[in-house]
Amino acid sequence: MCSNSRPIGTRWWLSAVLALFSVANCADAPTEPAPVDRTSTLSIDLVAEGFDRPLFVGAPTRDPRLFVGERTGRIWILRDGTRLPQPFLDLSAVVRTQGNEDGLLGVAFHPDYQVNRHVYVSFVEGDGAIRLARFTASSTDPNLVDPASRLNIRRIPHTGFLHYGGMIQFLPDRTLLMSVGDAGSGNSSGGDSQLPSTLRGKLIRLDVSTSAPFVVPADNPFVGNSAYRPEVFALGLRNPWRFWVDAPSMQLFIADVGEGSYEELNVVPLGSAGGANFGWSLLEGPLCLPTSSTCELTQRIDPDVAYAHGPGCNSITGGLVYRGRAHPEHVGRYFYSDFCQGWLRSLRAANGEVFEELEWTLTRPMPRITSFGIDGQGEMHAVSYLGQVFRLGAGTR
Repeated sequence: MCSNSRPIGTRWWLSAVLALFSVANCADAPTEPAPVDRTSTLSIDLVAEGFDRPLFVGAPTRDPRLFVGERTGRIWILRDGTRLPQPFLDLSAVVRTQGNEDGLLGVAFHPDYQVNRHVYVSFVEGDGAIRLARFTASSTDPNLVDPASRLNIRRIPHTGFLHYGGMIQFLPDRTLLMSVGDAGSGNSSGGDSQLPSTLRGKLIRLDVSTSAPFVVPADNPFVGNSAYRPEVFALGLRNPWRFWVDAPSMQLFIADVGEGSYEELNVVPLGSAGGANFGWSLLEGPLCLPTSSTCELTQRIDPDVAYAHGPGCNSITGGLVYRGRAHPEHVGRYFYSDFCQGWLRSLRAANGEVFEELEWTLTRPMPRITSFGIDGQGEMHAVSYLGQVFRLGAGTR
């Protein structure tokens, strides 16, 4: 049977991504949620275009530049909407892009970037493994990174060409959170997500602010449990592509792309103790898969939002909580999209509840959104796989 219980002890969690399959309903699976409000209009500005399949947008705090990462491994700088002639970092010689999902995965600037100039990048190497590495911007030219400054932090073996995850973001305690996909296609390959001895299908947490490439934080939930890899922070994930750490509300928003029936979003308190199980490959969203004899799992978390697949493909793109100054009416809203469907939705979350769900009418289309991010002033941006960079504009209502 399926329960809607949330674990009392969970710490920080993650998300997942896409596909097509058939599943069986649990007897007590929730019904489809009420339709979201579609009466509000949101102004969207086009900042730039012409990028090659961008997958990242963001900037260090208070930095006037905007950084855009392409799937090919090049990270560019936009200044006042104009792309600088040279890439900030070019990893195209070492990044693999043979499948549909490999390539550059994630970028994160160290909280002390203005002092140490450290930028962290996750990507797929030529042999298919996921690589997490640190680079350092030049002390003489802040718009360039020397590839020779590369410090390898973690290598995670991966098979096939699907479900890498790979987002990275610093937590308020300055440890680094990273998502890792299950490497599979179909629930037959999702067994790694439930295996404690592998990092695939997991959320991992590392301390990278040390003299060593990394250390495992002593308060990771499975430290001391010989059955688990100590880096593991959460398990039961399929393809955790994008998540968002919202420090002011102490919440983590986890967008989990489903297989053939549901896309899901989890909202988890940051401060609770760890070890949550998001259910894959025994569950998809609120549904028990036919390969599962039971849906009862230790410290299971059910989604706060789950929407059923419609015509065509579905793939949730996790977004961010708006904390900028330009649009005070949106402060605290979590914005997210669907790569295939092209809509933009938002919600608010507090005290374990999700409310004020909206699907926005946009002043311009935002197709194929792959990622959201904030600039140095905290304003929301998004990138499209078709090459555009968008920004939340004036005149919303």
